[in-house]
Amino acid sequence: MPPVAEATSDIAVVRFHGRNSDMWERKGISTAERFNYLYPEQELREWLPRIERLQGETRQPHILFNNCHGDKAVVNARQIGFMFDR
Repeated sequence: MPPVAEATSDIAVVRFHGRNSDMWERKGISTAERFNYLYPEQELREWLPRIERLQGETRQPHILFNNCHGDKAVVNARQIGFMFDR
């Protein structure tokens, strides 16, 4: 399914789960292992125009990273934050 970035209220939430397709269907693994994915910078950059559009359409845009293995969510959140600061 292609990603969808549409505002349906004054609050927008963009949730990044990670794209670890090798682990997604695997049985007997932890949630952290399932979301073990570090988004490369280019993949995050592809989202910038969508997120910027949502910023203009909503009162409260939020970005959540659910790639919760190790510190991957924190690293990616920092990366995308720096992209908006430029």
